Amino acid sequence: MSSFVNDPDELKGRRALVTGGSRGIGGAIARRLLSAGAQVVAVARNPVENFPADAKETSSSTKASGH
Repeated sequence: MSSFVNDPDELKGRRALVTGGSRGIGGAIARRLLSAGAQVVAVARNPVENFPADAKETSSSTKASGH
């Protein structure tokens, strides 16, 4: 089995959900998945930093209630 690190089309047609994808490890994982051809949804509490220019950004603000 080949690693997608060496094959830019390894994950073409696949989808990935990355939590904590705005920075750090989650951001790095999201970027690596994108570079391997995956469609990526990155979920984070903070805005995603330095995402590719062609990436779509949507934001939804929710507030947790302390019940």
